[in-house]
Amino acid sequence: MKIIYVYLFIFTNVFMATDLAYAESTAQKTIDWMRLRSDQGNYYLVKDGGWGGVPECPGAKYAYIKANINPYADQLLSAALAAKLSNTPVSLWGTCEGTQYFRITSINIH
Repeated sequence: MKIIYVYLFIFTNVFMATDLAYAESTAQKTIDWMRLRSDQGNYYLVKDGGWGGVPECPGAKYAYIKANINPYADQLLSAALAAKLSNTPVSLWGTCEGTQYFRITSINIH
């Protein structure tokens, strides 16, 4: 039940972000591994074969949450951890930043 509340909280608040006006969505895939970089303030969700589904960066392997500028980074990280631990597919909304990086603004858990 708590995951549903987290899920609803994320979507009611994150969809208000202005970044979503330019957002793209990845394909539905499971998270292979995660990296939390305290020196950069980034949380990385990694898919070794690439996230796919995004025309501008179809081979993007690293999707990340920029914790130092996203006020909902902890909630997004909680949703990502729940999806990783349960091996549940996710699709990510955000923007491409280069060919290998995708900045996350929203997470859909399927």
